Amino acid sequence: MDLGLVHAPVTPFTRAGRVDFEVYSRLIEFHLRNGADALALPMHAGESVSLTEAERRGLLERDWKHARPTSKGRLFLNDLLEMFLTDRP
Repeated sequence: MDLGLVHAPVTPFTRAGRVDFEVYSRLIEFHLRNGADALALPMHAGESVSLTEAERRGLLERDWKHARPTSKGRLFLNDLLEMFLTDRP
């Protein structure tokens, strides 16, 4: 399936080491304005494994304010579910 351009935004942090939610919201808007067909949020290969549960929830809540699942995104998810959840001989 061709999803087009999938962006994987970074998670910005303050100097105190906390997630900078204001900058994060602006980054999501930037990616959506600049041609992202889909967003990979949050990426487990990146900093999300170091975040607290509250920080991960905060990021997802902000993601939801800016981006909604698209038909392409739903098809991609369906393909992933089929690949990983079906019984194989």
